[in-house]
Amino acid sequence: MFDVVVANGIVVDGTGVRGAHRADVGVIDDVIVAVAPAGTLSGASVIDASGRHVMPGFIDIHTHYDAQVLWDPSLSPSSHQGVTTVIGGNCGFTLAPCKPEHRSVVIDTLESVEDMSAATLHEGIEWSFTTFDEYLQTLEHKGVGLNYASYVGHTALRLWVMGDEAHEREATSREISDMYALAAEALSVGAVGISTDRSRFHRGAGGRRVPSAIASTDEMEALVRCAAAHDRVVETNPDDEFAWLYEVAARTGCAITWTALVTYPDGNAARTHWTAKRRTHREGWAAGARVYPQVTCRPLSVQLSLLNPTPFIGAPAFKELMALATADRPSLYRDTAWRARARDELASERFHQVRWSSILVAETTEAELLGRDLASLATEMQLDPFDALVEIALRDDLTTRCTMIVGNDNAEGVTELLSEPGCLLGISDAGAHVGMLCDAGMPVEFLALWVRDRGVMSLERAVHRLTGEPAAFFGLHKRGTVTEGAHADLVVLDLAHLTPSPLRRVYDLPAGGDRLVADQVVGIDHVLVNGRPRAERGGRVLRTV
Repeated sequence: MFDVVVANGIVVDGTGVRGAHRADVGVIDDVIVAVAPAGTLSGASVIDASGRHVMPGFIDIHTHYDAQVLWDPSLSPSSHQGVTTVIGGNCGFTLAPCKPEHRSVVIDTLESVEDMSAATLHEGIEWSFTTFDEYLQTLEHKGVGLNYASYVGHTALRLWVMGDEAHEREATSREISDMYALAAEALSVGAVGISTDRSRFHRGAGGRRVPSAIASTDEMEALVRCAAAHDRVVETNPDDEFAWLYEVAARTGCAITWTALVTYPDGNAARTHWTAKRRTHREGWAAGARVYPQVTCRPLSVQLSLLNPTPFIGAPAFKELMALATADRPSLYRDTAWRARARDELASERFHQVRWSSILVAETTEAELLGRDLASLATEMQLDPFDALVEIALRDDLTTRCTMIVGNDNAEGVTELLSEPGCLLGISDAGAHVGMLCDAGMPVEFLALWVRDRGVMSLERAVHRLTGEPAAFFGLHKRGTVTEGAHADLVVLDLAHLTPSPLRRVYDLPAGGDRLVADQVVGIDHVLVNGRPRAERGGRVLRTV
């Protein structure tokens, strides 16, 4: 007698090897004990999966739930997508290790780079921890609804060792050694790896570059060697300077994943073309470097707000804007000299390729503007498109939001990247940019729209990409497969009717903060996390030791 039997389902086991087959899955406690012919197992609780697919819970490898997990153990909306395991702490931004005097800097950085509300963070984070181990202990005490693993972040390491000078200069050899030791301590208690951010676009507290972006190559390689010594991985946003990752991976033997290999329109002077990036990856991959770019099936679509115009942050005028408190930003938009400079920088396309005709008004007090594109509105208003956007936003006290497709909307290119060897499905960014996007539904969209409807790959391979493949990369032992002895992270879904959720804005964050969520998925019938229904907080804090 099993505790739970998932009966008569079509099992896609996540290994990528065995074909889909009808079977019963028997669970005792949190472990899959048997995968047997359909109709042969009985249990105290039986889930009838007739006509449904049974597969491992999905693993989201690129999230920023570091803060949200402290007040929302369910980790919505990922918990509505069939996700049973998330990796937090990406891009070098972790809440620990963190000394008390650096907490405000961490919050300001998350607000600037990851579009998290400072008011929400101040109210929602209970700072009962300083070390990385204490952070994990806090989560274990509170309980989690999904399995949660985390990197230790490079920016956090720099702040701990260098204080405010982490924003200003390269580290000394002694400071690099101290960071190495601090990272090793976090890895020894269960961090899945070390994350960092090298983006030239990201600005943190006070408009300064994020600390990790200032690190020397010696410092970067030291942290890569630290991860390799502990058999862990490194995650980075290297911007367009990513070729060195293949070199350092070959020297150290470390596995590295980077964000992101996505398509941008031809002629984008601010970005290396995706085909050139893929060529570099193929050459490095063929040479044996264990480097894994992250790809996604979703277009890079955001809701642009001039209060926090993250998509424009690379332009110097907007770096100046982001250095101001949010309450002071409207005055800069009214400054005609600043506005002219910002307009010229955007028009130059040296920093961004802005397609005004594809930017649609999504939220405004002026109902007649909803759904209109900025190019046509600018023509009617006899203004430059940027000036038109500013005028509309100022009338709304900067509450206007526009839907803006930044890239990855080249269907042919995306199809190629989804099947590219050595790439990982990732970059949902769940938990970050919550006011402007919600890509947590990536696994559902991938299976429904790209695998079922477009046939980009077999279902068996697709499920492996969402489950067994990331589990192997991160060393999440006995997860990511429906096999005997694996942990019982399971999804039962109706593939024929699987439908991604529409987005909706809710106001459920601490301090009344708002976010976009996708929590109305059609076709996911059951989710088990370690053998327990999703709502029962059966998740674990995963320490990869």
